[in-house]
Amino acid sequence: MNRLKDIVLVLSDQHNGRYTGLAGGGMTDTPCLDQLAQSSTVFSAAYCNAPLCVPSRSSFLTGRLPHEIGIFDNDALLPEDMPTIAHAMTAAGYDTVLAGRMHFKGHDQNHGFARRLTGDITTQYWGVARTDLGDFAGSLQASGCRKVAGYGISPTQEYDDAVVQSAVELLRQPRSKPLFLVVGLYAPHFPFVCPEEDFRDSIEPEESLDDASWPCHPCYDSLVQPVEPRQLRTIRAAYRGMVRQLDRRIGELHREFRRSSTDGIFIYTSDHGEQLGKRGLYGKKTLYEDSVRIPMIWEDGSRQSQVISREVSLLDLNRTILDAAGADLPQSRGVNLFSGQSSPVEIETVTDDASAFLKSVILDGKKLTHYPDGNRVCDLASDEQEIGTPVTEGCDELLACLPSPEEEAAILERQRLRMKGYPLLKAWGKQMQPRDTARFPLSRECVTRPDPYRGQELLDNARPHTQEGAENNL
Repeated sequence: MNRLKDIVLVLSDQHNGRYTGLAGGGMTDTPCLDQLAQSSTVFSAAYCNAPLCVPSRSSFLTGRLPHEIGIFDNDALLPEDMPTIAHAMTAAGYDTVLAGRMHFKGHDQNHGFARRLTGDITTQYWGVARTDLGDFAGSLQASGCRKVAGYGISPTQEYDDAVVQSAVELLRQPRSKPLFLVVGLYAPHFPFVCPEEDFRDSIEPEESLDDASWPCHPCYDSLVQPVEPRQLRTIRAAYRGMVRQLDRRIGELHREFRRSSTDGIFIYTSDHGEQLGKRGLYGKKTLYEDSVRIPMIWEDGSRQSQVISREVSLLDLNRTILDAAGADLPQSRGVNLFSGQSSPVEIETVTDDASAFLKSVILDGKKLTHYPDGNRVCDLASDEQEIGTPVTEGCDELLACLPSPEEEAAILERQRLRMKGYPLLKAWGKQMQPRDTARFPLSRECVTRPDPYRGQELLDNARPHTQEGAENNL
């Protein structure tokens, strides 16, 4: 029987796969990931299966699509009797540890993990809000993400510092069982704030803002947020700076892991992307590439370096981890990342009002998207704006992944019924104020902000931004 290998999965929040130095990226510098790539497999076309935290993470954990588990929003609860990869890895003989973020709702904050370190930065119950965010109140949500940006300290930085420290301390301890450690980091999720040096290094004076005025599908109109050009440039510089800081943390975790495990498996990925003002959109919730593309890198100690360019997803990562551990998770539908098989990547979401079910299916560079007004297909290599054309023929394999009209109606009806209960759950939470057992405490220092857009003076001192016409479109 093969010896079980230690496995460390670093899972960040909201890292657009284009914002790395890896193949398929190139939008910012990530020297630690670049060095790691020299002995790893880089998946240059990796995707989440849902463009939102809880649906994406629940889909990865269970190995199933959002419509199969009935989770489409951040208020949904993963049932305690629904097996996850953590249950499977524990049953296979692993010491399963969650350090940091996973965004679980409800009482069960482990869902199969034997232990949890650090806790989470967001609340676990409906109707309960953090009252200790100070100047960052509201900035952890998309609707308030433009409230602060630039350089300085933030709750995200303090939280991720603590998560990395707890994971490093665990990795330094002797182990009697093989380890499956998931390190959940919050960056580069908004608020868009990074260390000053990273902000300075991330300023791009000649950055084009033309993509802020690209058209978006009408079903996303309610998500569009206007912003001043200087604020947008600040937001993007801060995001790139957050990625730089995240990159160093990944490097620290990798170095510590390799001190004790020379042939273990080290993985980095994220739960979804970030749109950074493209089309006037921030955060996620859409099926556009910036919302659903993620970084993914796998190092198994073999020192082999390769780039796999076919489309893969978090469901496939679930399957590959299970295979590496000899573990079994019923109904996991992913395909092993190293199988050489090409299968369509499926990404699902529902509009905020549950009026429409949206889905993208991607294979061999073709992206089919199911919208309320019909299906459109685009060639990702030539259609940068993802406008696409109506589907006529030649997409049978992609179309086969879409639900029938009857199935789609049933999906939406289940989501509407679930949403009807949310007001009562939130009213209950406000009345009861249940204790968040997994909440990470924040210091007063990390929630005090001297300037909502600290860093704009650095932008102004850089070479003038001369993108013609951009300022009139924002």
